Parts: sequence; structure tokens; C-alpha cells
Amino acid sequence: MRQFARDYDHCFLGNGTDGVLVGYTGAMVPERVNAPERCVWYKSDRYYPPERPAWPVAHRHYRKEVTRVPRPDDAWFELAPLGRSWYELLDEDSRACEVVSSAQELDPLIAVLRSAVRYPSAAVRVTTFLHAHLPLVVVRCRFDREVHLRACLSPGPWAPSEDEPDPFTELALEPGEVARARYRLGSLAGEQALWLDAPSEQPHLTGRTLGVERRCRQSTLLHAIVDQRDQVTLAQVVRHAQAVGFDGLLSEHCSTWRAYRARSSVTCQTTICSGCTTRVSASSARSRAPNRAVSRSDCSARPGRPIFSGTRISRLARCSRLTRSRRLVRSAAS
Repeated sequence: MRQFARDYDHCFLGNGTDGVLVGYTGAMVPERVNAPERCVWYKSDRYYPPERPAWPVAHRHYRKEVTRVPRPDDAWFELAPLGRSWYELLDEDSRACEVVSSAQELDPLIAVLRSAVRYPSAAVRVTTFLHAHLPLVVVRCRFDREVHLRACLSPGPWAPSEDEPDPFTELALEPGEVARARYRLGSLAGEQALWLDAPSEQPHLTGRTLGVERRCRQSTLLHAIVDQRDQVTLAQVVRHAQAVGFDGLLSEHCSTWRAYRARSSVTCQTTICSGCTTRVSASSARSRAPNRAVSRSDCSARPGRPIFSGTRISRLARCSRLTRSRRLVRSAAS
């Protein structure tokens, strides 16, 4: 059984339309920790359709924009969990290895999460970001030795329930080097894709999980979700990512985030723990900026509570440093 520090939560990454929670591996994980949500991909204004209603959950729904009493048969503006992707290290028997430890740092000025993850027989450094203007999650893994890597994609929530049911009215899965999932949320059609930056082996479909595998010391997992409301098609996202590669995608992403701060910012001082003040900056073009940014603090006290909190909002600000550090420890099974 894994144990987490009290101030640990999954890392939120967003670009104004898309939002994902990323876990201790640098990709999505199934555990629900201190936050109310699991690691999954959401899109702004993509709600459960009336055909697939979710039970109302109080902490999610009482917001200013909800100005009417919902019908008993509608979804109460509940964002639909569209999908999740993750990677696994496989042992000699093709079983997924357990994580031994993890340390992470989030740079909120460019919205890039860096993770150092250790497995029983290998260590990996992971760089993760949600592209600033494309519906694309990028996860680059650099291992200290050659490993057998499996990348997986599965649409919908981790464990469908009354609170979080399967949102799709239609779903079709297609394994391949570019694994695809086509879906409908009522009248809204969309599709997802997962691929690696190098030729993969043994594409497969197990239940509702699509997978691709390869042996490597370095690999980049790319996961895209595009629907009719996006400004690009899935084919355009895949072609662009393959053309510019990881370095090109990272450069585009960081340049966009730096431009938000260069264009406009508002700075204030906020006291978040005894004797500790952090400077917080937010772009004035807030509707277009992916998220708020945090400038370097002068204090060296232990981390305090997040400045920004709430449902699906990033816990970006920690009072003791620019980057956010978290550690995972594994205890004996209970």
C-alpha cells in the first residue's frame, strides 16, 4: 500500500480548454489521493450527456454559472472524464513493475512537470506537459538502462460508478501503432489517439485498454483528444507532433507560456503561513492563459497550503520555492 505526504496531490496541467491531473509517475495513475478527482482528462464544457447522467456531487456543482435547477434526467453540468493514459515498465514475465519512489518538481512559469521515478530494476526521468495550444499531452521518459515499456490508453473513468459513470453513448477502439478511440457524448463526436515517437511493437487491445510496446532507453508517449469543438483535427495534431518532435513541441509550449507573462501580469503579496509571504502573478489575459504562475519566494520555510485550490484547479503555489517538490514512499502491504 502506498502512502503519500499530507501536502501531496496530483499535479494539474491545463491550457484553457483541456485539463489533466498527472500523478507521481509523471503520467496518469489510478489512485485518488488528497484531491477529490482522479487522474483523467477533461475538456471545458464537455459534460455528461442527458443519456448518461451522473449523480450530483455537492463539491463540484454549486458554482456561480449554474443558474437553474437541473432536471432530474440531466447531467447537472458535470464534466465528462474523457480518458487517461499511462506507461508501465514490464518485467521478464511481462508484468507491470511497482514504483519504489518518486520525486517531482513543477515549474509553474512554463507548466512543465519533471519527475524522477525509481522502479526495482530501473530509474527514469520524466518530463510532462499539456501543450499550451494543442489538445496534446506529452510524456518523455529517459531510463538509465534499456527497458520493456508499455504505453496505454483507456477512454472514460478509471472505475465507473454512480458518481462517475461511463460518459460515452458510442465508443469504438482501434489498436495499432497509433491507437485510436472514437466516441460520442450525445451529439458531440470526438476521438483519441496514443502513439510513441518511434516504431512500436505488439499493439494490442485488452478490454477497453489500448496498448503499444517497445524496448528502449528513451521514449515519448503522446496522447491527444480532439472533438468537433476544437480548432484542429486529430490528423493535424498527429502530423504536427511527428514533424517537430519532442523538442519542437516543448519549445512551442514554453514560448507560449513565457509570452503570457511578457504581455501582462499583476503581482500581489499573499501571506499563506506564519511569517511567510509569496509573490503571486496572474496574467490579465486570464481567459486565454493556461493557468496562473508563481514567482520565486524569498522565504525558506517548509511548504504551506496551496494558494489556489478547488475542484480541478491547479495547486501550483507552494510558499518555499518556485518549483513544487513532492515525494512518494511505499510501505509494506497492509
